[in-house]
Amino acid sequence: MAIQAIESDAIEQWFANGGRYTIRSYTQNHAFVEDDIGFFKSLPLYHETEDYIFVHAGLNPDYPRPETSDRDTLLWIREDWLRCEYVGKLVVFGHTPARSVTWDARGVKIGIDTGAVRWGTLSCLELPTMKIYTASPQQTRVQKPAISKGKRSLSTIM
Repeated sequence: MAIQAIESDAIEQWFANGGRYTIRSYTQNHAFVEDDIGFFKSLPLYHETEDYIFVHAGLNPDYPRPETSDRDTLLWIREDWLRCEYVGKLVVFGHTPARSVTWDARGVKIGIDTGAVRWGTLSCLELPTMKIYTASPQQTRVQKPAISKGKRSLSTIM
């Protein structure tokens, strides 16, 4: 979104989604966004390993392989990805904020966007342990997955 905002007239939309904080961070660190645009543009839209797929937003539900999903889908999909019955490697994705890290019913999609811009909570996932680290202005905590009646749930370690 940052690159689109800088290269078009979508600056207000970017500011509404955290762009102001990005600019403030660059300004405080005496860096320039323009210096990083080439680097950001060179990054792949997804990363796949033997066991995992990492993508910003999700995959095309009709063709759930990253190489068959177009750029807009990989970066912007929300509801269609959340609702689809995906089967395959574990997909770690963001873009759709939730109050906590979320697993799908099959345990093969995990959303790690916990709304840093909206609610001030930032989360990350440690693989293969599935530990979830969450930081917010109020507290920092670590969660580990627990198996409950065949479904994955999260238990908190303080």
